[in-house]
Amino acid sequence: MTKLNKTQIAGLNSLTCFETEMDRTERSQAEIFRTDAAKHRKTVQFAIGKIGDAQKAKRDAILTDLGLTWLVSHSKKRDILSAWAKFAGDMGIQIVAKAKAGKLGKCSTIRGAVSSHEAKPKAKRQGKSGQGKKNVNFKAKKGGKTKAPTTIAAKLQLIEAFCEEQGFSFTEFVADWTSETEADTGKIAANG
Repeated sequence: MTKLNKTQIAGLNSLTCFETEMDRTERSQAEIFRTDAAKHRKTVQFAIGKIGDAQKAKRDAILTDLGLTWLVSHSKKRDILSAWAKFAGDMGIQIVAKAKAGKLGKCSTIRGAVSSHEAKPKAKRQGKSGQGKKNVNFKAKKGGKTKAPTTIAAKLQLIEAFCEEQGFSFTEFVADWTSETEADTGKIAANG
């Protein structure tokens, strides 16, 4: 039987409570992990160190000896131990830092924390051809056939849209043109 000190026993009990969701406090599992991640990492390092390369019955005996009997009969035992091994290693430092910063999401187990850490960010969808571009058509399409606008308002609207796309205001252009024309006709009338 492995001799455990009080700190190791407390750590194993805390880890068991966390992994089996037996801690029924007001905090969520994610909040518990955020505050206790460093302690859990030390405990996992201790457990993984004791297990070493042991397999099957020998590994189960070590887990039972450590008081982790819940893990011996767990259906995801291999996945949990694999996640523990990653958490005990170099990756664990990054996971603890992410947990303290609140960047792991809502992890309820160490397995979840490891998979959240390993998850690649979702790729942004590439825009479809022409998406986000504004095309101005001078003919309205209706039923597959193109038809020129018939009302003056529709024609002016198309012209204004074209001018805006080119970088100038149609109404300002018409106002300037009108003032020039009126000035020219005033000169012709005075001379004539």
